[in-house]
Amino acid sequence: MKRLLAAILLLYLTTPLFSSGMEIVHSVSYPMQLRLEWTAVGGSDYYDVYLDRVPMARVRDGHQAVIGSNDEPLESHHEYDVLIVARKAGDIELDYAAGSARTGGWEGRYQWVNRTKHTNKGKSMQLDYRVTYVDGAYRIEGLYDRWRTIFPLVSQDMIGQQIAFEGDDESQHAYRNNTQFFNTTSIKPIWWNVVSTSSTANSCVIEVRSRASGIEVVTRSTYLFHLTEEGRKELHFTTTASGVASLSLFRCPDPGSGGVFKAVMV
Repeated sequence: MKRLLAAILLLYLTTPLFSSGMEIVHSVSYPMQLRLEWTAVGGSDYYDVYLDRVPMARVRDGHQAVIGSNDEPLESHHEYDVLIVARKAGDIELDYAAGSARTGGWEGRYQWVNRTKHTNKGKSMQLDYRVTYVDGAYRIEGLYDRWRTIFPLVSQDMIGQQIAFEGDDESQHAYRNNTQFFNTTSIKPIWWNVVSTSSTANSCVIEVRSRASGIEVVTRSTYLFHLTEEGRKELHFTTTASGVASLSLFRCPDPGSGGVFKAVMV
């Protein structure tokens, strides 16, 4: 009962009783961002923007807003209820516009090309990724001898299970190919297992434990979806390792990259 009363109160507080013609005239959708524009209302001091009844921004200058960013992303593939309320000082409601807008997705092909002289003995020339959206989750594949799934790499019931480095299972092929690209030594693991996988609105993270030459290490790989100011989609990849193993990882050699592989949509 208390929740119902709270919902009714929120509806009352965020929705004016009438609209005299204020409209949302333009909206551009990205996977993590909505860019909105609406008609101006004379006498208003600011506009409050709500998504799914959650206050997102108060706009005092102009009548447009960018909601969502790389640091604070919106959820992709989500239909948002949009409410924009024109108010004057003292939160006096003048008018409102309501509608909906759906964010896009990160699906597509991404590519990073090595244009430097640092190629890991010719093993690290190019990265190709293919991103798909299946059953409400992102899957990332890498192109090696063929497309191989590298995230989530294994099914949930296989997390923590020890897997031999050599073998013909799909996950074994994917792990070996990926390891070859980033390993700067000739040392090969004996076995590996996925410690954990996780996802946020714009990232996918996987941790893998492996054993080689009597030493166990944990690597953490992060796939971060990124939107440039021009609206171009990118997939940023970083990998780290525990202990001395970090010294054997091939990192992005591009000047100013900070070791981050920035694959652009192609």
